Amino acid sequence: MSDRGGSAGSVLRWQPASWRDPRLVIGVVLVVASILGVVLLVRSVTRTETYMVAAHDLAPGTVLTEKDLVPVEARLAGPGERYVSRDVPVAGATVSDYVSKGELLTRRAIESDVPAHLRSFSLTVEGPLPAGVKVGQGVDVYVTPKVAEADTEPQLALSGVRVVKVERADSGFGASQGHVLEVLIPRDEVSAMVGHIARESVVSVVSAPIAASAAGE
Repeated sequence: MSDRGGSAGSVLRWQPASWRDPRLVIGVVLVVASILGVVLLVRSVTRTETYMVAAHDLAPGTVLTEKDLVPVEARLAGPGERYVSRDVPVAGATVSDYVSKGELLTRRAIESDVPAHLRSFSLTVEGPLPAGVKVGQGVDVYVTPKVAEADTEPQLALSGVRVVKVERADSGFGASQGHVLEVLIPRDEVSAMVGHIARESVVSVVSAPIAASAAGE
């Protein structure tokens, strides 16, 4: 009888762990930390910010209004500080570099000074444009007197100026008569170009590298 009682007293009984058990507390903390880590990682990967993009092509010297920009949600691979976010006031700021339609607006494009030596100038070019003449590219501009001899050669009026806008020049009857190019030209060339336009000279353009004097830098 004594042996049986001794055996019964030596049987180990399982008891649930108490909340005061350090091992249980550490286990719960590790599980919670793992879950929070995964949640934060997923949020950081999928998080987007609201940035401003150009609603249309913006030429240097453009004074921004609310209609010039539209907000978009974007997740950038690199630092987003170089781009203009939605909470940055930009109305009234002046664009200092060419910004294409749909392109994110950089802080540099509105914080730098506009080159004082450049002016925006519109040219009407008859007929189709040569290959390579498009926004952001350079062109050489030639002028020919409206009434000229058969052997009169075109005169180079501008060299390597940047094209910032291209539009079709339509007549009142809807027939295309050519294109209107907006280019950035050195300030000291404006008077000569106004004279060519006043004399109704024929304007022609060819694709060319942008000259340093017209680069806007």
